[in-house]
Amino acid sequence: MFKGVFKDTLISIFIITFILFLTVAIYGDEDLNSDDSLSVIQDDTIENNSIPMAPDARIEDLDFSSGLFGWTSGNAYPHLLTPSFRYDGDNLVINTQNLGEYGRWCNDYVNFPEGWLGVNSLFRAQFYVSTNQTNISRVPDIRFFMANVSGQLNSALGINSYNGAYSAPTVTPKMYEAFFVPHESNLTPGMSFIYGIETANFNFYEPDAGEIYLSRVVLDRIDLSTLTFTNTYDFQLDTWRFVSYPTFSAPTPIKTHSQLGLKALNNFDTYGLFRGEGDSVPFEADGNGDPYIYRASFYVSTDVTDPAKVPLFRLSLQQISGREGAILAVASISGSDSVPTPLGWGYDVYFKPPIEEVTTAPIGERVVIPTFELLNILNDDEPKGTIYLYGAKIDRISQSDLPVF
Repeated sequence: MFKGVFKDTLISIFIITFILFLTVAIYGDEDLNSDDSLSVIQDDTIENNSIPMAPDARIEDLDFSSGLFGWTSGNAYPHLLTPSFRYDGDNLVINTQNLGEYGRWCNDYVNFPEGWLGVNSLFRAQFYVSTNQTNISRVPDIRFFMANVSGQLNSALGINSYNGAYSAPTVTPKMYEAFFVPHESNLTPGMSFIYGIETANFNFYEPDAGEIYLSRVVLDRIDLSTLTFTNTYDFQLDTWRFVSYPTFSAPTPIKTHSQLGLKALNNFDTYGLFRGEGDSVPFEADGNGDPYIYRASFYVSTDVTDPAKVPLFRLSLQQISGREGAILAVASISGSDSVPTPLGWGYDVYFKPPIEEVTTAPIGERVVIPTFELLNILNDDEPKGTIYLYGAKIDRISQSDLPVF
């Protein structure tokens, strides 16, 4: 599907991971192991190694009725069709009408001064979005992305308009929250990252049609050492389910009681994943009626000793039927200092579900699951490389514990 089309660039990774996020929801599963169980450990606090940090603070608050603030539109021409873009004086607008269109609005790079970064930094972007599409099942699929400028870490919140479309934008602006955790190797003064919104029209059953409006974005930084996490869910990795898709070459699955592995067949179209399914991690609201924020901690290693050749992989938390999900893509490009080693490395993914998943969605669908994916599609990576997952857990935090501005 993607062989020979995309080059090793930041935007290419955005596009590839976005399309694959949609692909997972479109195709059926090839179920190779459907065992499923989770254990729950109650834990009142999670220890953090705190360091001197600047206080929690707002970095920027952009109301686009005051201008564009340097935000620019972009596309993937000639590989994908281009929607139309405009600025209407209040909103950044993407208008998509045809199957195969991809477009985005994004900022110029945000640079952080010394003292703003540390191992406990969490960056949060709040996006205020609406649409002119009144049929919620045809609202264009969107993603809110945040990534470091090197392209090694790409974090995103995807919102899809199928399976009920409970979280899709409406004609009234809704606020969505996306999160980004910098890798320890990126904690240097002057580190910069990019963030924005993108759409992809790949609903093969009925092409999406409509305009997406971005009216405001708020970016702030949260010091994790001040937060308290509760309800830790530790997963039994030997019960995870392997899934492959007919469009791609399936990796070889490896499953033991202590780790999972995905071994690539090549470095141009290998794609497959493990899903930690179950009903023990429900979407719930805290005492104030706000959805809990969920943090998945993944512990990943590899048999590839050259950091520049570690295959691309993704870690995610997703609503069980695919309406939305938070995804972290890790790529061995531009220095490759964010990839795992044979000794392992930890990665965190934060996900706050839209309120409709707590109040409106069917009870059986108010569930979040973690996934572990291999995407060996960049021709500089090791064709037979293996990525291992040797630990995973989910914590949750109350919205009321986050800073209030």
